[in-house]
Amino acid sequence: MNFKKKIHFILFGLFAITACKKNNETPKENKSVDVYVVGTSIAANGVSVATYWKNGVATKLTDSLSASFAYAIAVDESGVYVAGAVGSTAVYWKNGVQITLPGAGTYATSIAVSGGDVYITGTSGNNIATYWKNGVINQLTKSVPGRSSHASAVAIKGKDVYIVGSVAAAHSNSVATYWKNGVAKKLVDTALFSYATDIVIQENDVYISGYTNLNLEGPTVATYWKNDVQHSLPDTESSEAQSIAINGNDVYLAGFTYAHISGPYTYTVATYWKNGVQTQIGKAAIDAFATTILTNGTDVYVAGVFGDTIPFYWKNGKQIQFTNNNATGYSMILVYK
Repeated sequence: MNFKKKIHFILFGLFAITACKKNNETPKENKSVDVYVVGTSIAANGVSVATYWKNGVATKLTDSLSASFAYAIAVDESGVYVAGAVGSTAVYWKNGVQITLPGAGTYATSIAVSGGDVYITGTSGNNIATYWKNGVINQLTKSVPGRSSHASAVAIKGKDVYIVGSVAAAHSNSVATYWKNGVAKKLVDTALFSYATDIVIQENDVYISGYTNLNLEGPTVATYWKNDVQHSLPDTESSEAQSIAINGNDVYLAGFTYAHISGPYTYTVATYWKNGVQTQIGKAAIDAFATTILTNGTDVYVAGVFGDTIPFYWKNGKQIQFTNNNATGYSMILVYK
């Protein structure tokens, strides 16, 4: 497996999980917020424990008898919801109470709560794009040998449920796709490799982040779609967008670019873009991924995995360390006070 294909696989498994964090409306002025980061902490016995941090205070969601992972978080007036896994089984926690999701071969990627209903995306069975509503399983595609599909993020607008991800075409390429109330729409030509990673709905506009090849021989390029119209970023190196945020007329993306430091090895550099202008925030020669971008007025927050055992997020370009313990933060949300 070459490095680039390996990165795509890892990102499905860990990092394409960012839709749970968004408010559809972003304030024009900075407001006081609580910062929630979700991920894993490492217990004394070396086992990963699903954990979230509120303003740096950790809440462990289970014990360390079995490995557990927390990938996505949502908060509403009824409490804190976290999607993840215990062992190889997808679960979610509501206020610390664990609910196991039905289906075989399940994997959870994102979570959203709307009107008291809990929506979780992921995969089930033989890599079939799936979502659960209040624990009831709904597969978005049929099982076809050699053609996997993935659901990476969800957003709710009124009674409409939008889910983004990918579906393998006949030639096995991943094709960026979204589903509105279960009806699929491909975002690019099926001959090109592409993936949809995140979605934000603001008023009547639907924004989707991801990446695609611009031609059959070219690298993947960080991309977003506004109401199905594609906008690919002008990077010289290969890049991927894992998260999107909208603030007024400004479009923010977060993900990574590829960099060749020495020899044949390719590193990934955590990166975000504002209206197409790139800012790299990862460290040289350390693989780093930005998984979440959020705005609060003029403040810009970026979270991800930056190659450090002591995790942090970025606020306006400054590192904010949120724990002194060995841990990994995968995603974050801002909750207005």
